[in-house]
Amino acid sequence: MSPAKKKRKKRKPQRPKTALDIITESFAACGRCSYFWAGYRVINGLEDQEQVAAQTDPDWLTLTWSYPMGELLLKSYGSRFDLDFVHYEGCCKECRRQYVYDALEEEKPPTLKMERVPHLESTPSAAPPQKE
Repeated sequence: MSPAKKKRKKRKPQRPKTALDIITESFAACGRCSYFWAGYRVINGLEDQEQVAAQTDPDWLTLTWSYPMGELLLKSYGSRFDLDFVHYEGCCKECRRQYVYDALEEEKPPTLKMERVPHLESTPSAAPPQKE
């Protein structure tokens, strides 16, 4: 059969990207962050991950905190996390995505906030000046 007569496969129309798809692509751009995002799904499930992605804050994801999350932070980012912390801030060593653990309010459960998209500093002059 000649190449001109071969039938071309029709492409299926692509479904629109969901908020979870967009966030997952953002996390997939970094090895550490993709490991964290996959581990978060294992710990809390797909439904929780979809709820987190559907939040309205354009800059931060508010993640469900649980005991295994401390272990996940250690394995993903190398942050040794102590349960006695009431506030902890860190960032990914690869892409500079920031995360903040907050347990300051006793009547509320602890939260872990993670940047939706890391703010990459591409030029050395963009870094804040260091104190001497």
